[in-house]
Amino acid sequence: MRLSDLLLLKYGVKTELDFIDMLQRSLKEEVKHYYKYGGSIAKTIVIAVVVFVLQLLIWFIGDLVLKTGLGTLVINFFQMPSGLNQFIKQPWSVFTYIWLHKDPFHLIFNLLGIYWFGSVLKDLIGDAKILPIFLLGGIFGGVFYFLLSDLLFNGIFLKGTFLLMGASGGVMALLGAAATLAPNYGFNLLFFGTVKLRWIAFVYIILNVFSIINTDNLGGSLAHIGGFIFGALFIIALQSGRDLSKPFYATTDFFEQLFTKKPKMKVVQKEKKATNVKEATKTNESVRQEKIDQILDKISKSGYDSLTKAERDLLFNASNKK
Repeated sequence: MRLSDLLLLKYGVKTELDFIDMLQRSLKEEVKHYYKYGGSIAKTIVIAVVVFVLQLLIWFIGDLVLKTGLGTLVINFFQMPSGLNQFIKQPWSVFTYIWLHKDPFHLIFNLLGIYWFGSVLKDLIGDAKILPIFLLGGIFGGVFYFLLSDLLFNGIFLKGTFLLMGASGGVMALLGAAATLAPNYGFNLLFFGTVKLRWIAFVYIILNVFSIINTDNLGGSLAHIGGFIFGALFIIALQSGRDLSKPFYATTDFFEQLFTKKPKMKVVQKEKKATNVKEATKTNESVRQEKIDQILDKISKSGYDSLTKAERDLLFNASNKK
């Protein structure tokens, strides 16, 4: 049987080009579906991959095709510079550096971290907390990096200006949050068996400290430690009743409404709500939040496996709310 006959019989296409076109459309639909329904982890992964592809295209056209070095200049424009004086010239880089990666291995390693540690947090405190921890942790890691870079680069270890890229600060924020929330959560690692999350976090921190001492990826290690600190502080604040994701979503909602076309105003009669209903709602919310805080404390002390089915159900239902 000819290849064209096989393609027609199995896939309903006549030529190899039709088959390739079908695969492209299918892949595009799969990515769109994954982005739309996969939650914060999926959105973060898709955005990081798309940005990396664009980064490669910019470098390929500017450096290899045109041979002007323009590609590298454009990419450097969005990397995080060391030192406050240089950072003032490109303040947007505190956000954009998170999405850039040096090579495919750098990208894949960070994507795995987003998936692993983000999944732990999604199970315990819900999808809505992942994006603010990742992004704010990455930003905090970048700030931590450039605040210390003048001292370490130009004062103790190295000389000159250095550029930072990568989502590792955000990944370490997810690790810091997960390890603080559930230090006894077990990961099944090849050759090591089940390893508790606190030991994984400990090894990561030790490796980054040694990296700073040996000046090996000094800037990246500073951002990693800064991100880890933010993730831990996020959970500590959450356990004490302060949700740092609320101002994050208030800011994103503001800009979303700013660029969203407002519907035409309609005059409707305002309904009066009974005071006792409001008070009852507030009371129920307070009790519910108190129960959630108790569950989070229990996870921190005894691990996720110590929860009862009722506690897991309550935590799961709460995780579906922003």
